[in-house]
Amino acid sequence: MEEAQLYIKLKEKELQMSFLLHITQAINTNEPAEALFRMYVEYMEYDLDIEKMLFFVKHEGKWVNVSSSGSVGRDLLTMDDDIIRAYQYMQEIDYETGIFQGYNLVVPVWHKDQPIALAVIKHTDFDQTRKEFIMTITNIIGVAIENKRLFKRQLEQERYRKEVELASEVQNMLIPSTLPTTEHIQVASIYKPQLNVGGDYYDFIKLDNGNYIFCVADISGKGVGAALLMSNFQATLHAALEHYTDLKSLVLYLNRLLVKITMSERIITLFIADYRPDTSEIYYINAGHTTPFMVMGDECHRLVEGCTLLGAFDDIPYIEVGHKMIKDQALIMAYTDGLTDLLNDDGIYFDEAYIEKFLFAHGTESAANLNNKLLEQIDTFKGTQDYPDDIAILTCKIMESHTTKN
Repeated sequence: MEEAQLYIKLKEKELQMSFLLHITQAINTNEPAEALFRMYVEYMEYDLDIEKMLFFVKHEGKWVNVSSSGSVGRDLLTMDDDIIRAYQYMQEIDYETGIFQGYNLVVPVWHKDQPIALAVIKHTDFDQTRKEFIMTITNIIGVAIENKRLFKRQLEQERYRKEVELASEVQNMLIPSTLPTTEHIQVASIYKPQLNVGGDYYDFIKLDNGNYIFCVADISGKGVGAALLMSNFQATLHAALEHYTDLKSLVLYLNRLLVKITMSERIITLFIADYRPDTSEIYYINAGHTTPFMVMGDECHRLVEGCTLLGAFDDIPYIEVGHKMIKDQALIMAYTDGLTDLLNDDGIYFDEAYIEKFLFAHGTESAANLNNKLLEQIDTFKGTQDYPDDIAILTCKIMESHTTKN
C-alpha cells in the first residue's frame, strides 16, 4: 500500500514538473494570455481533478472572469476591489454561504500592495501540498498576465510619447519662431498647451503687397489629433493666401475645406485680420472666436464682426467683415478661451473685465513686455489651480502709418 501511495505521489510530482515546464516555456515564448488561461484550466480540470473554478483579473479598471471551468450560474459574478481585497491569502471558505457560494478555496495573487488576480475553486479534500501547488501555479499565471498587461501599457505609452513628440516638433515648426518688432508694428505671443501639444494656433504672415495677415484659432479637441488638424489648417491657410485676396473669400474657402476633411466632426473658431500699413486700416473676421480687444487711446473696442465658427456647416450663411482705422496707436490682443477659463483659488475667472483692466494699466508697454507682465499676472492669479485648457495669445501694437498722415 505504501509503495502504491508513493507511486501516486511521484506521478503527481512528475505532472506538476511537466506543467511548470510547459507553462514556463509558454511564458518565455510570449504565448497570448488566452493560451496561458487554457493551459491553466486544462491542468486544473484534468490533472488536479477540480470540480469547477473561476479566474478573475483586472482589465481596463474592472474585474472580469477570464476563465471558467465547470458549471455556470453564479459563475457570472460582478466583482469589485472591496471583494478582491478581502482575500489577502489562500484560504478555505464556506461552501454554502457568501458571494462565492458553491466554492471552497480562494487563491489571491498580489503584487506589492495591489491584488492582480483571484482564483475561486471547488475541490474535494485536497491536501495542503496540492493546495500549495495550486497557489504556486496561480501566482505564476497571475503574474505573467499582469506583466503582459504592464508591457502592453508601456508599449502604448511609448508609442503615444513618440506621437506627441512628433506632433510637438511639427507644431513648433508651424508656429512662428520670430515675430516683427519695428517702428510701426510690434507683435508678441504666448503659447501654453495644456498637454505637450494642443489645438490652439496663431500666425503672423507678411504678404507680398506689404500687408499683414494675423490670426488666432482654437481647434476642438486636445492632444495629437488636434495638433495634426492644426498643422493641416496652417498649411491650408498659407496656400490659400496665394489665391484669395479678400478675407471673406478666404474664410469661405477654409470652411468648405474643413468640412470636407473632418465631415463636420471637428470645428475651429478663428479670428483673422488683414492689417494694411499704407492706409492704417484693419479688416477682420471673427468666426465664432473669443472676442479680441482693441485699445486706442481711452477707448476699448471689441472685434465682434464676423460669422459662425468654421467646420460646422457646408455653407456659411452670412459673413460681416469688420473694419477699423488706426488712429495714432492701437493695441490688439487676440486670445483663445483657455485664458478666460482660468480660475483662481477663490473660484473667480480671469474674465474679460480683468483683461480690459490689465490692458489699460499696461498699454504703454511694448508688446513683448506686456505679454511678460500678463504671464506674471496669470501665474499669480491662478495660484494652485491647473491650466484648464490650451492658451494662445497674440498681441499686436500698431502705430499709425506715416503714409496716411502725409
